[in-house]
Amino acid sequence: MAQALTIIIVLLVWTSTTTSTEDITLPMPCCGNGVVDLEPIPPGSICIISSVTEFDKHLKAKYSRPIPYYRNSNCTFQLDLCEFGDIHPHPGPARNNTNVGLDDNSSYPSPYSIIKDAKGLKFISLNICSLYKKIDELRLIVLECKPDVISLMETKINDSICSTELNIQNYDLYRRDRTRHGGGIAVYIRSQLQYTVLSPRLPDSSETMWFNISLPCTRPIIFGAVYRSQIEGDFLITFEGIMHDILPEINNNRRRSTAEIICMGDFNYDGLKRNSSEWKELERTMSTFQLNQIITKPTRVTEQSKSCIDHVWTNNPHLYSQWGVVSCTLSDHSMIYTARKSVKLKAKATFIEARSYRKFNQTAFVQDLNKEQWQSVFDCSNVDQAWDNFSDILLPICAPIKKVRVTDQQPTWIDEEYLELRRTCQKARAKAEKTSEPEDWARAKMLRNNLNYRADKLKSQYINDSIDNSKNNPGELWTTLKTLLPGKKQNSINCLSTDNGTVTSEEDIANTVNTFFSTVGQNLASKFN
Repeated sequence: MAQALTIIIVLLVWTSTTTSTEDITLPMPCCGNGVVDLEPIPPGSICIISSVTEFDKHLKAKYSRPIPYYRNSNCTFQLDLCEFGDIHPHPGPARNNTNVGLDDNSSYPSPYSIIKDAKGLKFISLNICSLYKKIDELRLIVLECKPDVISLMETKINDSICSTELNIQNYDLYRRDRTRHGGGIAVYIRSQLQYTVLSPRLPDSSETMWFNISLPCTRPIIFGAVYRSQIEGDFLITFEGIMHDILPEINNNRRRSTAEIICMGDFNYDGLKRNSSEWKELERTMSTFQLNQIITKPTRVTEQSKSCIDHVWTNNPHLYSQWGVVSCTLSDHSMIYTARKSVKLKAKATFIEARSYRKFNQTAFVQDLNKEQWQSVFDCSNVDQAWDNFSDILLPICAPIKKVRVTDQQPTWIDEEYLELRRTCQKARAKAEKTSEPEDWARAKMLRNNLNYRADKLKSQYINDSIDNSKNNPGELWTTLKTLLPGKKQNSINCLSTDNGTVTSEEDIANTVNTFFSTVGQNLASKFN
């Protein structure tokens, strides 16, 4: 039996020492429909290896790297095709649809396209493990999936990092920091949404944030971003207290018996271990508020374990059309998402006002200057007023104000090579999570390290080149520094809660604020009287 199982492998080994003039021509099937004649092979260059042991010794002598073995392969071991030269791994008729290799990303779709194509109000959540270091890649992901609400756990930032450094265009940022070494939570909400920030009584150790989101033709949606650290022992008691603080407030304002609730984040309770005492205690607490967990797939996959510790809890699962898990290279956690059924929200374009010198004509400009009356400038005794009058006359002539639409753009330093490496890294990560093979995990980690190195190199090179190209021009240098350094940005007010209800329009918000501050002194004085 052992001899019957002996594998006979024919290796075509080219030898340069052969001097014979007799040649052997071997026909070999290829990918076409015919037969291709290979180049003549000198006699004596065909060696027979009669056992796997000899074959292994031959490969070890020829190659320094190990030969990979796959338990799911169609054969016991894989031949290195470099040994044979011009031999196709799957000879036969040509096909239009070929298998895509790991390094061929031409037809590999973005893993975030499923979120982008989802209908309704889109929520995503991720344990990002240091937001500041990964903000540029997060901006790239936001461009790909276009979510409405983003919740991030373990941001690892403190007050030394300004919010403008973490800005994402068309999103408002809210954060609850801990330290640079761990913890922290942040929430990005699309600026066009109407929402209010809820302020339940929270202990200092609690890392949650809550919002009341208003959609057309729907009741209010209570959204909570939750992060439970493994050292937080009284989490369930704190969570129950938060819910009792929030629900009566919403129910009284809206005169409804129940409110729609969705909370998502890193709960650090393994949903795959439903028979454990910790999970049963969590379910018991959540059932008090009719909350159900809808994420069932593993959200954190490593070489040794799989767990579902990132959750989406809601009391109306039937209102959510899609939910799931997306493999992500930003962290060892996967991204979770869900889409709430709603009317389509039309995105508002962002415009800025800028002066345009595009149609400047020197001859026409001189003629216009001669026609203007400059007496208002000469008659001013105040230099500031004279400058204002001069600017009001001059600037509209040479540089009229125009509205310019601002489009979402990926970070400037990113190039095509980085995007290609990123796609390869995403594909390798998804394969490692699926197969759990050590070789696949090693490749995924290696690619991720290469991606981080590439990102750091590109950022450094972009900053150095930008400064070097403008260092001889002070004006251009300051313009470059403004683009590199974070600017000032203030969150706009979308909703305002008053004694008479919620105000949403910009005009009503402005009038309400004006009325409050214009009468606050009078109202305060009346209390003393």
